[in-house]
Amino acid sequence: VFGAWLINKLITWTKTTHIGFRNFPALGLALFFLAACAMSIINNENILLGFKYWLRPLLFFYLMFIVLPYDMIKTQKRLFAVLRIMLIVGAAVMIMGLFSVATAEGGWFAHRAVPYSFWGFSPLGGNHNAIAEVLIVTIPILLIFILEERRAKVKNWLVLILGALMMTTILTYSRSGWLALLVEFIIILAVYYRKKWGKQLTGFVILCLVMLPIIFYLSLFQNLNLIQSSNSNRLMSSQIAMENFLQHPIIGNGLNTFQKLIGSTFVYFVDFGDPLDSHGFAQKLLVEAGSLGLIGYLGILGYCFKKYIDGYRQAESEKNKNIILAFTMMLIALVVFELFSTSYFIARMWLPIGVGLAGARILSMKNEV
Repeated sequence: VFGAWLINKLITWTKTTHIGFRNFPALGLALFFLAACAMSIINNENILLGFKYWLRPLLFFYLMFIVLPYDMIKTQKRLFAVLRIMLIVGAAVMIMGLFSVATAEGGWFAHRAVPYSFWGFSPLGGNHNAIAEVLIVTIPILLIFILEERRAKVKNWLVLILGALMMTTILTYSRSGWLALLVEFIIILAVYYRKKWGKQLTGFVILCLVMLPIIFYLSLFQNLNLIQSSNSNRLMSSQIAMENFLQHPIIGNGLNTFQKLIGSTFVYFVDFGDPLDSHGFAQKLLVEAGSLGLIGYLGILGYCFKKYIDGYRQAESEKNKNIILAFTMMLIALVVFELFSTSYFIARMWLPIGVGLAGARILSMKNEV
């Protein structure tokens, strides 16, 4: 797809003799980020492997998941076609997760929503966090269609599906997913009830009472040996990451070196065995690309957030404002999720952000309904 798009652009540029970069959002910040990451390659033992990682996933995620959707999604019709596809994918992932809950064997902890394998093939890949991350994107998208729907019966069904999505997210037992879901819920409350806190106090108290059993359940969940071991693992890897960051605080230790640096620490290897990649983009970038790399990455995220807010303010209709708000909610939830997960350079994080960026531009245009 990108190849076809690039050929089209080259033909267009040849005819106009003018290369336009208007449809390359956050280009300056992206170049800064990529340059910072390129500088860190000098600390890689294998320069070629470092350059390969620079091409993919770093350059890849900007071109494929930000530039491509931003340039190709130019109308509301196309935007909603993409959102419908994302919604269908999210619903399929939800069904996959619920099926794994129903067919699992073992104790209660084994009955969790995870990617289901069909004869050894897992379409989604990853673990329970992959399910949770897809669903926290699907929930705001479904809210958009609930707002759009005028038929009461269809809207009721969509609300039921929304409840199923939230329940499946909880059943993943993904703490990152729970936190992202909570953030989305808080954003909805903050926006829609910011002027009605006094009137909504009774409902808020009832909500707190409903949440008490869930909070009690989560407190028991935190005491599991598996969870305590995971916490200790992340704490130690963060400490080792900070020590390595201080060795090269500006340009980092080299691309894709996090696991090697963690695994070479004897204490970690004895306690936890083979290392995992960084659970959080902050540690990952500080270790591998230094403070410059993290600043560039945060700059791209900040640019996207600003464009969402600008689109919200410029949108003329309340409906368009609500849709852009859903995109903003999705962006914030994804950032919160990736503070503790490993999908910080791939499609599950950046494709929804790129689609939302295109949507914010379209819906803030004059005369758009």
